[in-house]
Amino acid sequence: MMRIENYHTHTYRCQHAKGTDREYILQAIDQDFDVLGFADHTPWPDTEKLAGDNSRMRMSQLEEYISTMNSLKEEFAGKIDLCIGLECEPFKDYFHWLEDTKGRYNIEYLIIGNHYANDKPGEIFIGKEFDPKDAGKYVKKLQCAMETGLFKYVAHPDLLFSNYQVVDDYVKSVSRDICQLSKDTGVALEYNLSGIWKRQDNYYQGLGYPCEAFWEIASTYDPDVFVGFDAHVPNKLQKKMFVDNAEKLVGMGIRVLNYTRD
Repeated sequence: MMRIENYHTHTYRCQHAKGTDREYILQAIDQDFDVLGFADHTPWPDTEKLAGDNSRMRMSQLEEYISTMNSLKEEFAGKIDLCIGLECEPFKDYFHWLEDTKGRYNIEYLIIGNHYANDKPGEIFIGKEFDPKDAGKYVKKLQCAMETGLFKYVAHPDLLFSNYQVVDDYVKSVSRDICQLSKDTGVALEYNLSGIWKRQDNYYQGLGYPCEAFWEIASTYDPDVFVGFDAHVPNKLQKKMFVDNAEKLVGMGIRVLNYTRD
């Protein structure tokens, strides 16, 4: 029996996604998903002070996000299993706050979304502005987060290659470092389907993500992998796209944790 689970879904609260919570759920049901996890971009305690930050929900929305999701879980029980999570940058100064917040609100899981080269929100977005000289810093931030035991998996671990032009020793070395971290810590990696749409839209000018060279290297590390839509629009939740890519990974010898087939 086929089973499809997606744990990477956003909501309008992050300020750059579209559609209502209900629309995402109905789309997932229509596409025969068994589990839909919402992991909207986490607020930080000082987010309200960041002028022009349109990349995450506000602290003032967090309680409403949790309460709405809990209500929807009850409403759709028996039709689809809903899970409540957050996508979080690996800012070590916030790890204690994340741990406390996860417990206080009974948040079911956290995923790492390493979007920034520096240690504060809004500084140097990795996908477009990343300097390869900062690769060590990027990997170190991942390591600090993965070693906490707080996180379910690393979203788009290959995001930093988005505008990098060639598969060279730098790409191979960083890929091996990230995959080794996954192996050492037991924190899974995500094959992020959102990057496929972005490649089709020419959003990135380099290798893009998923970066095939990264995943070829990953396949040699026996990784645990989640396929994630990173959905910011309801109609991006598509069964065929999920199954096709999950099957591709299985064919590479990669273990996909959120996909079961006959």
